This record gives sequence, C-alpha cells and structure tokens, in this order.
Amino acid sequence: MNKGINKFLKDMVKCDLISGVIISLLIWLISSFTYAEIYLIGISISLINFIVSGYVTINSLEYNKRNKYIPIISFIRIILIIAISMFFINDITIMSYYMFGFISHYILLIANCIKNRKGSV
Repeated sequence: MNKGINKFLKDMVKCDLISGVIISLLIWLISSFTYAEIYLIGISISLINFIVSGYVTINSLEYNKRNKYIPIISFIRIILIIAISMFFINDITIMSYYMFGFISHYILLIANCIKNRKGSV
C-alpha cells in the first residue's frame, strides 16, 4: 500500500485518539462519564469506518480491477453504524453524544487536511 496513505491514516488515528480523549475528559468533567463514553464510542466507530473505507478503496485501486465487493462492504458498514446507533435510540441525549462523536471525526479530518495542506480542502 502507498506509504503516503498509510501515513495519512496513522495521522488520523493519532489525531482522533488524542482529540477524542481530550474531548471525552471535558465531557466527563462537565456532565458524566457515561456521556464521555458514548462520545468516545462515536468517534471510534467513525474512525474504524474511515480506516476500513480507506483500505478497501486502496486495495481495489492497487490491483487495477473492479472490485464487485465494494458495494456490499459499504452496505455492511452502513448497517453496522445504524445497528450500533440503535442501542442509543431510547435517550436523545445519549444519541446526540454518539452523533457528535461520529461527526467530530470528519471535522478533525478536515482540520488535519487543512493543517497538512493536502487534499482538495
């Protein structure tokens, strides 16, 4: 796999973990440990989804062939994200923290791209 993409994925993991822990600690200090856990679950699920997406895309592009499993893998990833969120559907506050964690990965992704001046951002 391309060394540049591996470096980018490692940078995103480091950025998400550091930011996720810091924001979780702030949430824990402001409200409760449960909400901090839910936020950390959201950002972790988003990061795992991003890494799987990156590896699937790169592997299909590396071999210069059309991978018929990409739509199936994408569908499974979406179903898993929805299934995990169903555990939090009874409480809107918990669902909000999960979604905030999930969305904050993408905010950190944009910030990381701007910081490194790579990509179309």
